[in-house]
Amino acid sequence: MKVLIVDDEYSVLEALREYLGLRGYEVVVAARGDEALTVIQQERPNIMLLDIRLPGLSGMDVLRQVRQTDPKLQVIMITALDDAGLRREALQLGATAFAFKPLDVQGLERIISTALNQPPPLAPKSPFKSSEVTVLVVDDEPEICVALRYYLVGLGYRVLTAPTGAEALNQLRTAHPRPDIMLLDLTMPHKGGFTVLDEVKRMGLRLPIVVLSGNDADLVQSATKVMGVRRFLQKPVPLPAVERTLREVLAEGPLLDPAA
Repeated sequence: MKVLIVDDEYSVLEALREYLGLRGYEVVVAARGDEALTVIQQERPNIMLLDIRLPGLSGMDVLRQVRQTDPKLQVIMITALDDAGLRREALQLGATAFAFKPLDVQGLERIISTALNQPPPLAPKSPFKSSEVTVLVVDDEPEICVALRYYLVGLGYRVLTAPTGAEALNQLRTAHPRPDIMLLDLTMPHKGGFTVLDEVKRMGLRLPIVVLSGNDADLVQSATKVMGVRRFLQKPVPLPAVERTLREVLAEGPLLDPAA
């Protein structure tokens, strides 16, 4: 079952590609409307997830042209705007359904299944219960926070995000339930990752931590290991690699000790 995703937001495109690919779909992507029309001719997808706002040829323009050449292609329009007039126009042009940003990937998968009138391919089942895990993602790059949140929520995790070290520490003090694991960027303005690591240790939290960094791998790994960091992942990190690392670290249990 082939899905074409058309969106000019890299974080959305990659999060959906990773999630739907993991769920068993064959995924092709396009970041522009004209590119999408070419991909449709070459790949013949079963369904298209089409962002309305695209540079150049808009999503509505793509829909108009697609309906002239491929009236059977299922098209789900993606938008951040709850505009009744726009929805009505898209439906008149032959859109199948709508999905609204920020996207709920599990809800989107249900829309895809309904549009195609068949159950989705399923990822292999696992006894691991992601729904019982809360992940705190700390990174000052919004696109990274968005991509990780979309991906991990789609796999059942509860996800908190923090764009600064100060906000991360606040969430660790106040969030209920408290995070079970933290994905931590090292290079952030104001309170950076090393400050957060030091504060976490001072707070006596037995919290597994995975560091994400684009800096020198050997240097970062050596520097953070002595502060109780369980894993280091070099940016850019494929989303499935992040999730595999979460599972591995959680299976090992906490490392930081209040007495350390």
